Amino acid sequence: MPNESIPVDEEKLKLLKDLASTDTSLLEKVANVYSRQEEKYLDGYRAFVYGLLQPLGIIAGFGFTAIDSIKSLWLFITGEIVLIGAIIFAAYKTRQLYTSTLSSLAKESDANICLIWERVKFSSDLLQQALSEGKIPTNIESRQVELNNKMMTAFTPKPKNKNASFKDHLPTTLALTSIGILLVLLSFASF
Repeated sequence: MPNESIPVDEEKLKLLKDLASTDTSLLEKVANVYSRQEEKYLDGYRAFVYGLLQPLGIIAGFGFTAIDSIKSLWLFITGEIVLIGAIIFAAYKTRQLYTSTLSSLAKESDANICLIWERVKFSSDLLQQALSEGKIPTNIESRQVELNNKMMTAFTPKPKNKNASFKDHLPTTLALTSIGILLVLLSFASF
């Protein structure tokens, strides 16, 4: 019985073509969603880094405008080093966060696209067999159910892992920035 087949008439051929078309369309849509999501993360990363570095750079550079009024060169240099450290720390942690997020998204994207590709290949092979031989196997239902179950499992919403976020390194960045600003300001005071 494993080699039994069903003859394909025009109605079945149309259904197979629709199945192949739907699966291909699904693959394109999922790939586009992941692509847009990756672009969104990259745009957010660029905007965040620019928004973070610009004010910190202005603050760090501000002290140099009144360099002739400095009373304690040691406090000024230490403050500037701490401010530059805050910039480097924030940029590094932000890069780590976005890199891990994009890596995770890429893995999920690749896995789901491969899963859909498996379904596209199955429906394409069925259509090709129907066109070339005029018949399809009778035992395709179990394979369709298996592919559908895999997709349902893959696309079922899962609880979000608590990944690192900006909130995790923001207090350190703010503390370093505050200390740096305080040291730079104190360098102008007479003791």
